[in-house]
Amino acid sequence: MNDFTGDVTGPVIQVGEFKGVVNLAAAGREPLRPRQLPAPATLVNRTDTLAELDRLRPDPDGPGVTAVLSGPPGIGKTTVALHWAHRRHGDFPDGQLYADLRGHAPVEPALPADVLGGFLRALGVPFDRIPVELGERAALYRSMSADRRVLVVLDDALSAAQVTPLLPASPGSLALVTSRWRLTGLLARGARGIRIGPLGADAALRLLDLVVGGERLGREPDHARRLAELCAGSPLALTVAAARL
Repeated sequence: MNDFTGDVTGPVIQVGEFKGVVNLAAAGREPLRPRQLPAPATLVNRTDTLAELDRLRPDPDGPGVTAVLSGPPGIGKTTVALHWAHRRHGDFPDGQLYADLRGHAPVEPALPADVLGGFLRALGVPFDRIPVELGERAALYRSMSADRRVLVVLDDALSAAQVTPLLPASPGSLALVTSRWRLTGLLARGARGIRIGPLGADAALRLLDLVVGGERLGREPDHARRLAELCAGSPLALTVAAARL
């Protein structure tokens, strides 16, 4: 080709004379490694839970692992999940995906198809190549993550049906699911259930100390203990109450 006008999105080859077939190989691209984890809130105690999650870390050559962190609202499920995920992100070098499933939000819960669309884009699939149908999106997601060790955090899940299409199947991967419910449908398929309970008295006082300052608590120790009792070990209730003091 000696003369060329117009726009081009690929290579242009200049040749004098050629007979045969030309195969053009696209330049290799580094795979995307998404880092989607939000910053966690303040974590107090939970040493036993973090240690239990450490024991669940998958073998790099073994099957993927799913853990369900369950407990009442405000008990710290998301905080525990995100702290552990940030601490162990190096075990999942091919990316960390996050989705708020809005299971108990004042808006509609997230649809699995929509979440998969976001995950696929994060993994490098162009928007116009993402299928419309849920099953096809899930199949493409499994293909895109098949050779990757990824961590997937699925926050505030409503049901096992909402979560199942979003679980990575690749060796060495792990999914952390938080929910108010135990999600027995996932447990029946081999997921590990971890119940998050209230903070103990000492941990509750420690959280108050971090929020309002130890000097103030030292002046009013009886009030601090009473506030901790009234909040029943709920980190969210403690944080909100302390912020209003």
